[in-house]
Amino acid sequence: MRGARIITVLLAGMIAACAPARDFDEAQQGRAALTALTPTSLGRNLTLSQRVTGELAAEGASLRFELEVREDKLVLVGLTPTGVSLFTVTQQGKTWDSRSRFPNGTPEGAVLDPAYMLADVKLTYWPVEALNLTLGVKRWRVLEEVSGKTRRRVLIDPLGQIIAEVTYPPKPAAGDIVLRRYDIPYRLKIRTLNMIEGAV
Repeated sequence: MRGARIITVLLAGMIAACAPARDFDEAQQGRAALTALTPTSLGRNLTLSQRVTGELAAEGASLRFELEVREDKLVLVGLTPTGVSLFTVTQQGKTWDSRSRFPNGTPEGAVLDPAYMLADVKLTYWPVEALNLTLGVKRWRVLEEVSGKTRRRVLIDPLGQIIAEVTYPPKPAAGDIVLRRYDIPYRLKIRTLNMIEGAV
């Protein structure tokens, strides 16, 4: 029971509506713009099975994420390491919905915000062009650089501050994707267990 409680607290913390040190309204607007990106704007079908380790306040917990993007529908499911479903996020077009099933209820002071999950998924996997098209009206932008075999993305706000960064391994199965957010803050280490891609 204690392990489930720790996972609940850490998950809620990673994706909770915490007051960041930076402009909260700006952060909300940028995240809303990413969340509104349609599944079709990914440009391909994608199925992923991942182990995600979240680190918040020097503590960590692992979850399993199952993601499927098929044509204009997205489904993201979060499970405990033993396979107990914690949440499901679904999106059709620009409309999305979520359901949570925490084992001990949502911790006090933490409000589960599925917009964080959707925004992080899209920042990590959507094409830079699609990200910048939706973020441009807010004067946010995503920059991507490749150095040797390392690829890195950064999300920058209108003041030039880095809000988030994503670092990719040389090959999906050869290491972890590391996503770090500075407005919450938290870090996710994403290990891809299985990936299937295809044309829309």
